[in-house]
Amino acid sequence: MVSLANEDNTVILEGLRQKYRDIVWRYFHGNTDRAVKEFVEEAFSHHLAVSDIIKIHAELMESLARQLKIEGRNPDILLDYRLTLIDVIAHLCERYRRSLADS
Repeated sequence: MVSLANEDNTVILEGLRQKYRDIVWRYFHGNTDRAVKEFVEEAFSHHLAVSDIIKIHAELMESLARQLKIEGRNPDILLDYRLTLIDVIAHLCERYRRSLADS
């Protein structure tokens, strides 16, 4: 799963998953800029890699796709949420870039 290893980090990772889920739920219905920035700052402070964010996103989308199929709905709508992933990754990459520039 995600590279954070010990039990304390499990709590951190679950918190990040929940925050990402909240961002996804609100992404097309409101301003998520602040939530994305907070998520990225926390991910950065815990040295989360972009690949870890992709895993969190993929796990969430798989879960939502299963739920939509159970409800008899088409999960293709979830493809739009790639924009959420791109937005978060762009912010995280920018944060890492600034970090390198500051060193």
